[in-house]
Amino acid sequence: MQQKKYAIYTAMVGGYDEIMQPTVIDDRFDYILFSNDIKEDRVGVWLFCLSSSHL
Repeated sequence: MQQKKYAIYTAMVGGYDEIMQPTVIDDRFDYILFSNDIKEDRVGVWLFCLSSSHL
């Protein structure tokens, strides 16, 4: 039986903050970052999802 996955997510718009990696990484979790100005698909554990700037 496949275990359930969980997600940790955050949002960053306008390039205001720097992307920080979690101190502890757990394989049971997907790490998702919503942003309107990221060019990469992934940095470290963060998978980027394009969003509008209306967050």
